[in-house]
Amino acid sequence: MKIKTPALKENNYERYRLELMAWREITDIPKEKQGIAIGLSLPEETESSIREIIFDELSITQLKADEGLERLIAFLDEKLKKEVIADS
Repeated sequence: MKIKTPALKENNYERYRLELMAWREITDIPKEKQGIAIGLSLPEETESSIREIIFDELSITQLKADEGLERLIAFLDEKLKKEVIADS
C-alpha cells in the first residue's frame, strides 16, 4: 500500500506533526529512508523555505539513519514550533 507523505501547510504545524506520526505507523518505506522522504516532500516555495533549511543543517547521513525521521521531527519541532508560537 502506497501512502502519500503528509503535506505541510503554513501555520498548521501541529496538524502536520500529527499526520506525520500516523504516516510513520503505516508507511512501507524502510526506516532508513523515511527521514529523506519527508525532507524531500516539504515545500520549497515558502517564506521559511524549510526544505532548504533542513538540507543545510542536517546531513544525508543523519536523515538516512534508522532514527532519521525522529531526528527530522525534533528539528522541525525546534524550527516550526517557534514560528507557530511567534505567530500567536
